[in-house]
Amino acid sequence: RLPRAVDTAALPRHQSMTVRMKRAAWIAVSVISLGAVVWWATRQQAPKMPTSAEGASWLAASLGAYALAVFVRGWRWHRILVLSRIPHERADAFWLMPVAYMGNTVLPLRGGEVLRISLLASRANARVREVLGTVIAERILDVATLAVVFAVLTLSGVDGAPTGKIAAYVAVALVLLAAAGLVDDLGQRRRGRFDTFAARIRPYANSFEALAY
Repeated sequence: RLPRAVDTAALPRHQSMTVRMKRAAWIAVSVISLGAVVWWATRQQAPKMPTSAEGASWLAASLGAYALAVFVRGWRWHRILVLSRIPHERADAFWLMPVAYMGNTVLPLRGGEVLRISLLASRANARVREVLGTVIAERILDVATLAVVFAVLTLSGVDGAPTGKIAAYVAVALVLLAAAGLVDDLGQRRRGRFDTFAARIRPYANSFEALAY
């Protein structure tokens, strides 16, 4: 989806030219991304569709699980944006998730995340670094969740663990240390310490503070 339409006739000439250039850039990005998807798809081995009722049921269940995962991640991002006080439309948080997945598939260095950040920043009239902070917060939550799941499965003895239970204890310890560090940082900030450092990272760290509260 492109940024919302702007009445270029009411803008000064240089601003009108900037808006037109941004529109052209977004159109070019969309066309290139779509072409990249088509190019990538034509080089993949054709999938074999299930022919039995059981296979079709598993396919439908897989698609449903994937759609649910995308929905939940969109809702989570929407909540982080709300807590970070970034004005946006809820639909944008949901629809930009599959855009990011598409971009990650065909663009290097997780280019889909760059698309998601820049598109929402443009549509929400927010600073890119503020939106970037919400995505970083998402990734921190992902890491913490994976660490907790790993620890629970390891300690419960699911399928064994080549390194024993020590890795689970380390994962739990790292999550607790990170949480304690965040709480301590908030406490230090309330006392007026690290003001200069806090001012520099505040656009990126607002999301972490919102999650902590």
